[in-house]
Amino acid sequence: MKTWELDDHGKASVLAKTAEVHGRERPNQCMYCSRRFSSEEALSQHDKAKHSDPQVDPPAGGSVPPMEREEDYTIEPGADLSDAVLRFADLTGADLTGANLGGADLLVADLDDATLLGADLTGANLGGASLSGADLNEANLGGANLTRANLLGANLHLANLSGADLSGAILFTAILFNADLTKADLSFANLHLANLSGADLSGAKLLGANLYLANLTNADLTGADLNGAILSGADLNEANLNEADLSGADLSRANLLGANLTNANLTNADLTGAILSGANLTGADLNEADLSGATMPDGTVHK
Repeated sequence: MKTWELDDHGKASVLAKTAEVHGRERPNQCMYCSRRFSSEEALSQHDKAKHSDPQVDPPAGGSVPPMEREEDYTIEPGADLSDAVLRFADLTGADLTGANLGGADLLVADLDDATLLGADLTGANLGGASLSGADLNEANLGGANLTRANLLGANLHLANLSGADLSGAILFTAILFNADLTKADLSFANLHLANLSGADLSGAKLLGANLYLANLTNADLTGADLNGAILSGADLNEANLNEADLSGADLSRANLLGANLTNANLTNADLTGAILSGANLTGADLNEADLSGATMPDGTVHK
């Protein structure tokens, strides 16, 4: 069990730290959230990552508003932290397995390498939060705000992200295998090399998203908005793209073997070198699409 003490700035810190961490000199203090760093470079990187967005920055004057609740929070598996105000909290490596964080305010919180297995984060505010390497397997993030959140390498296997706002989020190499992303907003999100195999993305918004080399095998993208998305080299084997909007999308060298593209909008899409063997293009709009070198459904190569 770890107890997290909240200071006047709403900062959470572990009461029990190792002597090594305590003995480390950190002379460079952040003017926004009072975190300290051993070098100016580390402080600068923190500043750019945490305080460069006016929507997640503290108010003018450089001070973070105090917590709405004064008592300390006990961080442990199964803890009830519903509606807790934990803005800018440092919860790195915390074990929150099965915890109730529904409606919690975790704006710009540090949850790197945290364990949130099966946790309830329904409607939680995680805007600008860092969840790099976090384990969110089977977590419920329905309707949560994850705008510009860092989920690099995070495990979101079987997670519920339906209706969540992940616009601008970093999901590079994230595991979203069989995750529920129905009607989620992933506009301009970075999903490079992400594993979305079997994920439900029906009705999702992926406008301008980066899905370069992503795994989308057997994913459901029915009615999804992929306008201008980067899907170059992506694996869409047996994916369902029925009525999806892929206008202006980059699908060069993408694997669309056996994919369902019925009534899909592919106007001005780049399909150079794409594999469309066995794909269903019934009713698809390929106006001005570039199919140079693409392997067509009948096995012929388009010139």
